[in-house]
Amino acid sequence: MYIVSRRRWKSDDHPQPSRENFNFLIPSNSAIHRFDEVRVLFRLDGFRARAAAKIGIDHFTLVPRGL
Repeated sequence: MYIVSRRRWKSDDHPQPSRENFNFLIPSNSAIHRFDEVRVLFRLDGFRARAAAKIGIDHFTLVPRGL
């Protein structure tokens, strides 16, 4: 699943920390019922692909709904 950030980066930009919340559904009929790992990948635009993302995750919360 790809989630596009609202913040757009420019080559001469010096961004300040920002906060974003992303919501997505995990289908109830999924073949996976339990997991112990979440992988987060940052895919950068082409002109930034050779540099580090310089991004940190402050916290990550999974909230079960409708159980």
